Amino acid sequence: MNATTLYMRTMPYTLARFGLALLFAALSGILMIMCLRMQDSLGVTLAQLLSELLQEDLGEDGPLATVFLIWLSGTIGLRFIFMHYAGYLLKAGHLAVVSHAFASGIVPPNQMAFGKKAVLDRFGESHAYLLLDRLLDAAVGQLCKGVSKVEESFKNVPGADVVSGVTQIFLGIALGHVDECCLSLSFHRKSGNAFKDAADSVVLYFQNWQNLLKNAGVATLVCCLLYAVLGVISFIIFACFMDADKTGMPAAFAAVFFFIVIKSSFIDSWVMVKMVTGFLEKSSNMKPAVDLYDKLAGLSDKFKELLQHAGVKK
Repeated sequence: MNATTLYMRTMPYTLARFGLALLFAALSGILMIMCLRMQDSLGVTLAQLLSELLQEDLGEDGPLATVFLIWLSGTIGLRFIFMHYAGYLLKAGHLAVVSHAFASGIVPPNQMAFGKKAVLDRFGESHAYLLLDRLLDAAVGQLCKGVSKVEESFKNVPGADVVSGVTQIFLGIALGHVDECCLSLSFHRKSGNAFKDAADSVVLYFQNWQNLLKNAGVATLVCCLLYAVLGVISFIIFACFMDADKTGMPAAFAAVFFFIVIKSSFIDSWVMVKMVTGFLEKSSNMKPAVDLYDKLAGLSDKFKELLQHAGVKK
């Protein structure tokens, strides 16, 4: 089955991610309302209370800024619980189903139960990949910052901002799905050594860089088109809610969270399936190149630590 077919046939997982994102947005919205109501009910602004504690004048923008900071802190906590941790385990179940369907050509009839069992069987491994995910996020962030520095050197060149933005999306797709591809291959191989599977999968991911860049290029073009459409719709939503509150916060909230909910569920799921199926096609029966272990260990202390857990001395 190709990526689009697998994406459509595993839609229950995409819809589950959509529901999780909606729940996150709803709780964040409730938190915003609570902050605004709390400020009104106290008779004094939260900014005034904070000013007393800090013994500093926050200025005329203090009330709005304080409400925003309190809401933002709570939203970051909610995001970690719902989008990062719970979302990651849900994504792991999705990958288990995709790997099974790729190997057998059949999607399990009760795919949610199948994915849950697969994740429970290898639960410790999922946490190992969570650590790898954070490491790769940091690497992608550094690359994106490098692109931003290049952009500053060519800021007067027409179209430089567009090229930089597209390049950052490409890097995010190309390097941001290493952990997902590794986990999918581990489900495919079903080895007893989770750390060895993880290390082998990372090596195979970078070993197939040509296929990786090709799939990332296709996904980048599709994402740019979808992001543009989402951006237009988000702006329309923002305009519709502008009269709801003079601060403009409800309008901005509605527009931003509409974009986040659609992207984090439907678009990100398709990109994940696209990258994973492309990786499995090239790597499922391939042996890792021995010389890449040393190279990657030299670039990453975390990869070296992964090799040590796998029983490979480097």
